[in-house]
Amino acid sequence: MRRVDIVPAHLIPKYLQEFYRYNSNFTVAFHNAPFDLDVLKLREDYNAPLLKAVQDGRVVDTGVRYILREMFMGRMPHKWRLDLVVWNLLKIALPKDDDVRLSFRPGMVLSQAQLEYAAKDPAATALLLEAMPEALPTEHLQTIGYIALSDIGRRGMFVDRDYMSRLRQEFVDKKLVNDEVLSIYGYYPGESGNQTVLQTLLSHIEGSLQMLDNDPSKKFRRTKKKKEIQLTDESLVILGSREHPLIKAYKDSEHQGKIISTYLNEGLVHVDNAVHPSFTPLVKTGRTSCRGPNMQNLPRKENVRGIYIPRPGYLLYAADYSQLELCALAQSCYTVYGRSTMREVINDGVDLHTWFASIVLNKDIKDVTKADRQMAKACYSRDTELLTPSGWVRIDEVYNTDTPVMQHNPETGEMSFTTALDWVHKKDQRLIRFENDYTDTLVTPDHRVICNQIWLCTRKPGRRSYS
Repeated sequence: MRRVDIVPAHLIPKYLQEFYRYNSNFTVAFHNAPFDLDVLKLREDYNAPLLKAVQDGRVVDTGVRYILREMFMGRMPHKWRLDLVVWNLLKIALPKDDDVRLSFRPGMVLSQAQLEYAAKDPAATALLLEAMPEALPTEHLQTIGYIALSDIGRRGMFVDRDYMSRLRQEFVDKKLVNDEVLSIYGYYPGESGNQTVLQTLLSHIEGSLQMLDNDPSKKFRRTKKKKEIQLTDESLVILGSREHPLIKAYKDSEHQGKIISTYLNEGLVHVDNAVHPSFTPLVKTGRTSCRGPNMQNLPRKENVRGIYIPRPGYLLYAADYSQLELCALAQSCYTVYGRSTMREVINDGVDLHTWFASIVLNKDIKDVTKADRQMAKACYSRDTELLTPSGWVRIDEVYNTDTPVMQHNPETGEMSFTTALDWVHKKDQRLIRFENDYTDTLVTPDHRVICNQIWLCTRKPGRRSYS
């Protein structure tokens, strides 16, 4: 028998206690579990059975399950509101009547229209659970992570407003200096028509570089559709060691403007002197995302992290996992293939990088230095090409030289040329090949690879393909 109970807010604690009394091993489904659990006051003592259900995986978020289900089938949903998911899976319309939605008042006797409105969402969530009965492998982890992150957003991060104001003024002053340089070239930030002016200026710079180097093939990278010049680090390879004041001022001004609007925006600070970021449980990379502000990717160099301080009477605690990616890889290998040497090494309490360095360098594990450990972390095949100021060059052509090579900073997302700290040559190494329409790479098994797409398994008749 299906039934929907409508419970007045002040009676919810008593209702839940009675529910727990007669249902000791219950499963609960929510659509946006963090919000609903906050309404139910998860941290109250009487909700201990509900908290245990969260920990045991007996709380289902149909929104998270829907996202995972779609990703498994090769699709990434950008919206997963209850009404949209119910329509997509069940073809049931779930209209929101604002006249009814805004008519609720504390202590009032509910009308038939209000009762029906209140019953729609829980009934629809129950139907979604029936339509998606199977949990996916990482669902529990994704759900409790979403709950924890949302709790962080609700509590907020305390802000040192005086420091924030001083830092903001520093960035405003720096941006004004760069904007003055840009105005000399006829580019006025914030005014219409700037993109056309910029493209014209960049075309002139490109032509001048081609004449100076007597090489018409040297061109900035352009967009595919509009063929507009892109000021990426890879695009600016043709500058070599030279630096143009327009390009430098433009890049610096854009960066400073982004820091000001994204992290130094006073409008993000609430009346409780804290920012309250909101989190998205899953994006296409398989990670979470954050906005208002993005607390998951605070810049290191600009001292932005110093804005956030503990509340009076509290401390900030920083924690990091040891070899997390390798532990995940070892577990995946063991799950898929039934064995993993890395798993055995890790479970023996041995540092995996140190162990690998001892094999590569033919050293006793006790004699491996910190530098040895760092060098043993990864390796490419000798014919892999690196991007240098002179273009793409094979590794074996720049090996043991001071030639700058392009590097990606995962903290800031920026790319820049830098000189390698050291070079390591390894013989007779097993390599893994990654090949598609855009790249062909050979790397050692423990080499970490930056990517912007989650590996999705899509089943097709008679075979399994990966994209």
